[in-house]
Amino acid sequence: MNWNVPSAATTQGKIRIQEFGGAVIGESDYFSIIDVPAPTITVTKPNGGEKYTVGDTIDVRWTGTNLTTVSVAFSSDNGTTWTTLKSGYNGGLGLYRWIAPDAPGKNYKVQVTTATQGISDMSDAVFEIQRQLKPTLRLLTPNGGEVLTVGTADTIRWVAQDIAGTVALDYSVDSGSTWQPITPSVPVAPASYFWTVPNDTSRHVLVRISSGTLSDMSDAALSIQSKPLAPIIVLSPNGGEVWATNQTRQITWEAPVEVTAVDIELSTNGGADWQSIQKSVPSTPASKSYNWQIVLPQLTNTTSAALVRVTNSAFAAHNDISNAPFTIRVLSGGVDDAVTGVDRSGVLRLEGAYPNPASDATTVRWTQLKGQSQMTLVVTTLDGRVLLSEDLGARSIGAQQAEIALHGVASGMYIYQLRCGADVVTGALTVVK
Repeated sequence: MNWNVPSAATTQGKIRIQEFGGAVIGESDYFSIIDVPAPTITVTKPNGGEKYTVGDTIDVRWTGTNLTTVSVAFSSDNGTTWTTLKSGYNGGLGLYRWIAPDAPGKNYKVQVTTATQGISDMSDAVFEIQRQLKPTLRLLTPNGGEVLTVGTADTIRWVAQDIAGTVALDYSVDSGSTWQPITPSVPVAPASYFWTVPNDTSRHVLVRISSGTLSDMSDAALSIQSKPLAPIIVLSPNGGEVWATNQTRQITWEAPVEVTAVDIELSTNGGADWQSIQKSVPSTPASKSYNWQIVLPQLTNTTSAALVRVTNSAFAAHNDISNAPFTIRVLSGGVDDAVTGVDRSGVLRLEGAYPNPASDATTVRWTQLKGQSQMTLVVTTLDGRVLLSEDLGARSIGAQQAEIALHGVASGMYIYQLRCGADVVTGALTVVK
């Protein structure tokens, strides 16, 4: 039969079997009844404040008495909820090894509970499981295809994770065969660096970032190009001037300091053909001009389609042309063969219109070689349609001028004439609105 052992402790215990109301059938030897204390359990590790990394082995340890089997559990929310790691585990071992889960957090606890008595203990305070460090380094820009210019500022950008301290930056102009330092040490944060693009032109440029054994470079080649030259600008003649053969006129231009010499050319037919005026003319900060003696034996008739081109002697594609045509009058023995008339008497000498090109108005200037002559100023289109005709009255010998109002005149090229009886001189005028 089953017997509930009494709670009275003794060392003189016996069990007797006796016939009911009769003789003793049998009796046991002496035995003891002892008072077995209730199990105890105390979690000793992790007990609060520890820091582990995802994937670490965590030794869950405890001490206790009268332990048989236990259940081991953890909480990631400071004990609000629990997840069982192992049940029916030998409590007398006092140790259970647990692999830290891939769930970083700062509110972890462990708990060990006896299987039958329900006695338990947990970590006194929370411990932490940290994210596993995964150092990575990735270059963002320049990452391929960019065109950088020598001497300009550019930004190198990157993304870094789990890297502290500094990184090194380098560049290559030969697709990575050799490398040149940009900077040997720059703080990894704020993940950007301004550099001045070196004078190392190439179409096979790569940029590299490195930290220890980690590195990354541009996914594809980029280019470093020379600094673009500032433009050459023809200042005069730049359109509308009236020059004449056998005169000396000044051709002027603007050019960057890198240009040390220029070639000067002339077209008398609107750019269809060009002839050399002078090659390798010095171009210096102090002098960007050339005194041209206009000797053109092949030019037999006055032209209003003249252009000048100024070209960098070292780079033919670096040039500029007059913005608009100008006029070259052909003089022969003092005779002026104008576009629409002939000055046989030498009454007028045209000095040009200023400004030219013009927008709202321009002033025509001339020298009156013979005085007290009635003057007329006429402006026509290139096909001869008269836009303006103004009586200027009688003019005396000497310098003269007259204004042309252009408020209603559209952008384009026009002809203006000074008429003194049968004597006519002609110039070209460009209007820009």
